[in-house]
Amino acid sequence: MEYLDFNLAIGPGQGRAYPVTVHSPAGEAHVTMTFPFDTLALDNRLKDLQIALLSSGGTRRGLLPEEETVQTFGRELFDLLITGEVRSRYDVSQERARQQGKGLRLKLSIQPPTLAALPWEYLYDARTGAYICLALDTPIVRYLDLAQPIAPLAVTPPLRILGMVVSPRDLQRLDVQVEKQRVERAVKALQDQGLVELTWLAGQSWRELRRTLLGSQWQIFHFVGHGSFDSRHEEGTIALADGAGDARFFTATEFGHLLADHRSLRLVLLNACLGARGSKQDVFSSTAATLVRRGIPAVVAMQEAITDQAAIEFAQTFYENLASGLPVDAAVAEARKAILFEIANTLEWGTPVLYMRAADGRIFDLPSLPKPASEPTPSAPVAQPTHEQDTTRKPQATVRKTRVLWQWGVMVVLLLALGLGGFQYRDEIMSALGFGVGAPPPTTATPAPPTNTPAPTVTPTLMAGATRIKDDIIYVYIPAGEFMMGSGEEDTLAQGDEKPQHPVYVDAFWIMQTEVTNEHYQRCVDANGCTEPNNSRWDDPAYAERPVTNVTWTQANAYADWMDGQLPTEAQWEKACRGPDNSIYPWSNEPPTAERLNFNNNVRGTKEVSSYTAGTYGLYDMAGNVWEWTADWYNKEYYQSSLDRNPMGPEEGILRTLRGGSWLNSEINVRCASRNWSDPDFVSDSRGFRVVFSSPGF
Repeated sequence: MEYLDFNLAIGPGQGRAYPVTVHSPAGEAHVTMTFPFDTLALDNRLKDLQIALLSSGGTRRGLLPEEETVQTFGRELFDLLITGEVRSRYDVSQERARQQGKGLRLKLSIQPPTLAALPWEYLYDARTGAYICLALDTPIVRYLDLAQPIAPLAVTPPLRILGMVVSPRDLQRLDVQVEKQRVERAVKALQDQGLVELTWLAGQSWRELRRTLLGSQWQIFHFVGHGSFDSRHEEGTIALADGAGDARFFTATEFGHLLADHRSLRLVLLNACLGARGSKQDVFSSTAATLVRRGIPAVVAMQEAITDQAAIEFAQTFYENLASGLPVDAAVAEARKAILFEIANTLEWGTPVLYMRAADGRIFDLPSLPKPASEPTPSAPVAQPTHEQDTTRKPQATVRKTRVLWQWGVMVVLLLALGLGGFQYRDEIMSALGFGVGAPPPTTATPAPPTNTPAPTVTPTLMAGATRIKDDIIYVYIPAGEFMMGSGEEDTLAQGDEKPQHPVYVDAFWIMQTEVTNEHYQRCVDANGCTEPNNSRWDDPAYAERPVTNVTWTQANAYADWMDGQLPTEAQWEKACRGPDNSIYPWSNEPPTAERLNFNNNVRGTKEVSSYTAGTYGLYDMAGNVWEWTADWYNKEYYQSSLDRNPMGPEEGILRTLRGGSWLNSEINVRCASRNWSDPDFVSDSRGFRVVFSSPGF
């Protein structure tokens, strides 16, 4: 990827008037920009922006209030900066870049610290309806035009990455092993191809960092830990550890001294809070800007806190594209898209900020390299899963026919065993086996299309909420019957993919009382029925009673098969969650609280199953703790054509549905009707599952 440069500089101003200078393929322009916000108004806008960024994410559709806040501010910044002669130069430059088959790199050189602190990564062009930095053709760079020239470093792969995770014992603890595993997972494909080499620093102190830097040649430094901005000293800080393991904060200047004279080091990635945050008095006060000023050609840092999932998505795609020869700014643009595509409704793609002093974005001179193996060949269409390819799901007609034949076979055997007198128990037997009272015998004729006529009310022989133990695991009985699936108008948090609300009849089934724990899952691994989850603590006895996490849909389904059960359908899961009163939450329609469930990041991780009061059916953690995989493919329009009896989701798809919300999620995601979706192969420390048995007599 090659670029033409659109150099846009904002100089020191007087009052709210600032000179803007443009050097571009379409010529130069000199204008005066009048900034519309005073200090108080700007602080309020930035505060609203921070709240919007922290609140983004989830399974909602349409233009969310959070995105509207960010989009409005981004549009105002664009119209403020890209206006008049600047806009005409920008438009012509874009056209000239297209004609040459190149992109247009926006290099922002902003001298006033107040303006440099703004989130320019959210520039929004209302004419095209797009954020500029999300396009590979228009990456945004915080360019620092310093005196010393930076030439690309000739490197023969692999690119050598020095990783460092620091978790001082007196700060919020990080799971060092899990943090390392996340980065290792991000670069595994590249390591397998010999494109990168990741080495972890054994210690957490400045001495061990300095000793390791001096002992070898490193091209990239990847830091995971705690960062902040010291408003008293107006400088960014990074927390390392002292000899006793407690935090020792290094100012940006001191941290720069640690790294700057390592001449082979071309890139620093700071996965630490506020590494890009600077003061309103000094444009070089942030940790990232200070490192670039000290000679590092490129630094990627975070201007706000970033979630683990967003950080790992960013790192994986960023390193893939960097190793395949893209300029660093193009690699950042592609990594932003990875966050956008993988995390529903997030705005975190704007959190990473690239500071750069390499004029053309090329910090490495690499030989021609093959594309990473994980990237599909552009000319070959990506195979979409089909119903026929999905060996874990049978056609619904076949499943229904098999189930009906089985039910009638069992009933006949029971009646014969009881003799003629057994016919007085016919209705109870039929109800327990999932038939409605008086149901006709099965037929081989083509079944009639489903109707919206609800199944007749039955009185089951088993009480709702009855329990049964199998293999030391408690299961809860959910009786056959109808419930209202999806959300109605009374639920003010309802989202588009939860509508329309519609009646659904579900046969009786048994469902695990808790989510599958690490102890449960370990039995399957020990029996060679399951593969190990991507979770370093899954076999730690201290975590035995916590839900197993970091399992793919395939791993969850394999466990269910090993148990001779199934993952629940969306309909089964929601019926079990809503209870007999069809409530919004497992307990009632009352809003969630920290006493009722593990949510909203209030305990910063999973908790032991059964830590909270059970719902009305006696099930634990149907809301919060971890998202739970279901059997269904996801389609946001499915409720418009769903079967009204035992729906099993779309017959094909590319995403699987999850239910229940997790320890990370807010009130909107822990409702029984809330739907989430994911690539079946994606893992997370906020995802688990539970198992059902559709046969009442399992």
